[in-house]
Amino acid sequence: MSAIRRSLASIALVLLVAGGAACDSSTGLSSTFATRGTLEFFAVDAGCWLLIGEGGTRFELLDLPLDFQEPGTDVQATLEFATDTGSRCMAGTLVRVRRIERVEP
Repeated sequence: MSAIRRSLASIALVLLVAGGAACDSSTGLSSTFATRGTLEFFAVDAGCWLLIGEGGTRFELLDLPLDFQEPGTDVQATLEFATDTGSRCMAGTLVRVRRIERVEP
């Protein structure tokens, strides 16, 4: 009898995990968003680039184009949450730059 219960428990666990994964992928939440802010260099270890958004929100930029790497530059950017990698500086929410342009302050 205990072998049957173990089998049923294993099947239930597999179904629970598979069902949970299916729910996560169907949330409909977008991983990209637009924001405006000022670029800053955070000098820790090798350093990293941050976008300081309106209201002080800090985003750590993984792939800021070279021609934007100037502290104090005001930009409008479309960013994507980077959930598949780790942070070097741990200075803000980790994001990838999808689109960026300079704007007047």
